[in-house]
Amino acid sequence: MRLPAIPAPLLALLLLVPVHSRADPAKTRRAATAPGPAARRAEPTVALDRALERRMDAILAEEMQRQELPGAVVAVVRGGMVVAKKGYGEKRRGGGERPDSATVFHIGSLSKALAAVGVLTLVQRGQLGLDVPAARYLPELPPAWRAITVRQFLAHSSGIGDKVGQPATWQEALAGYAGVPLTFAPGTRTDYTNFNYAVVGRLVESASGRPFVTFMREDVWGPVGMVDTGYPATSRNLATGHEWKKGAWREMLPEPQGLYGVPSGFLSTTLDDLVRLHAALERNVALDARIVARLAEAAFGLELRALGEEG
Repeated sequence: MRLPAIPAPLLALLLLVPVHSRADPAKTRRAATAPGPAARRAEPTVALDRALERRMDAILAEEMQRQELPGAVVAVVRGGMVVAKKGYGEKRRGGGERPDSATVFHIGSLSKALAAVGVLTLVQRGQLGLDVPAARYLPELPPAWRAITVRQFLAHSSGIGDKVGQPATWQEALAGYAGVPLTFAPGTRTDYTNFNYAVVGRLVESASGRPFVTFMREDVWGPVGMVDTGYPATSRNLATGHEWKKGAWREMLPEPQGLYGVPSGFLSTTLDDLVRLHAALERNVALDARIVARLAEAAFGLELRALGEEG
């Protein structure tokens, strides 16, 4: 049986979206665990297709003009090989410097897809159960949520709706959501919310005994060579996001109210790192085939749907 294809966000396109550019630019992020044999097995094979690159140039030129995009980086993977990889436009509007595959971007809601890899890593190790109530690992969850499973949080089928407001801590967020009635019975449908992945991040911390970013860097990103992925963005090679506000383009510098929100939307990465992760998943280096199938089913497909709704 052919497994579901790894979805496009791990293949291809990062637009110039916000990065946390106020971090100390003198620092560079490196994995706590040096890349080893897994990273060598996951290193993508490159065989550039110049004809495809010319077609890509034409498409990007048209789309960037139509959507007023300052820049983008794109990779195309075909049959397990990187056949195109290129940067376009500017890393910062008006800056003149072109982004490349090592440019660090803030990836917004695609952070959830990376967080899902962390959860499935723990599931594969037997430290989390997909169909176990999340309250077994997070006893602070309110009574109304006691039956909601890890899978249901991962797949946005918990029934917990989005709440207006920006609480500063996990405890404040939990208190704010706890009194809100479920919008549907858990598992009966899906409804994309950022809070689901705040819970996912806490599940990673509870099961691993480490902060979310520390676990991900040491056990997920580092072993497959993703040395420029994490939070906050600290590389000199940063892309800056922009928004149209009051008749002018303005830089966006997003910061989470609390670190509990990082897994849902505040990670940063590079195109090179995403291509490495894609190769690691395709080759069953990061996760075995059975778990990759669950990952595609439970998280990435829903993430693509959510991104389509966000536009």
